[in-house]
Amino acid sequence: MALGLQPTAKTFIATRYRPAIIVPASRKGGRGALQKDGIFGKFIAETTSIDYKVTLEETKPKSWLKSVCAFANGTGGMLAFGIDDKGHLVGLDDPQHVAEKASELINARIDPTPPFRLEAVEEDDCRIVLLRVGPGDDCPYVYVGDGSQIVYVRSGNQSLPASSVQLRSLSMRGSHTHFDEIETAFRKDDYSFETLRASYFERTGDRLADTDFVSFGLAKSDGLLTKAASRIVVYQGHRRRIAGTLAR
Repeated sequence: MALGLQPTAKTFIATRYRPAIIVPASRKGGRGALQKDGIFGKFIAETTSIDYKVTLEETKPKSWLKSVCAFANGTGGMLAFGIDDKGHLVGLDDPQHVAEKASELINARIDPTPPFRLEAVEEDDCRIVLLRVGPGDDCPYVYVGDGSQIVYVRSGNQSLPASSVQLRSLSMRGSHTHFDEIETAFRKDDYSFETLRASYFERTGDRLADTDFVSFGLAKSDGLLTKAASRIVVYQGHRRRIAGTLAR
């Protein structure tokens, strides 16, 4: 079974919805490093979506939980416990404990709880635990601990605190809001829509009603324009005009 690929042998699975139960995977023989000519050959280094950990750090879990947080805020990823940062299999003495403690810490320290799955496999006579984290729908996922609340994102093979721009993007993703739907500070009544109304009448034969601006996503019910409408604003002297058409 290759790291990062779908399991081909029996594993145990532990998610936030079910307890961890170990079913040993099949052995493949041999010990030590991940062989370049073996099934792990393509995964001998940490990448944007893979982190290696020799063991599970319980006293300072932030060292690996920040990667769980970053994976959930991104496109997902995997942590492999029992492998050093050089890609050598070192194995775990008690994979059951590692899986249970990892699940416990994720649920306690990351808010909201991200989608994840734990698998224990045996490869080259070494037992390792794979923690697979899926891309979350409830962003931003926040690490809560040590008196702080931090949102992490993935940058290369590192997990770093999110910038203000990244935080806004994650908030939009979590609220399932598109950029064009964001409310601006501009009021619809402060703008002229002659060109837009004329274009709409020419195409449909109907007059553009005030309620249509909300239906078309150009304004909110409180009268404020959206980003979609602000893209077609043209300033002419002291008078602000909407000069675009619905086709833009």
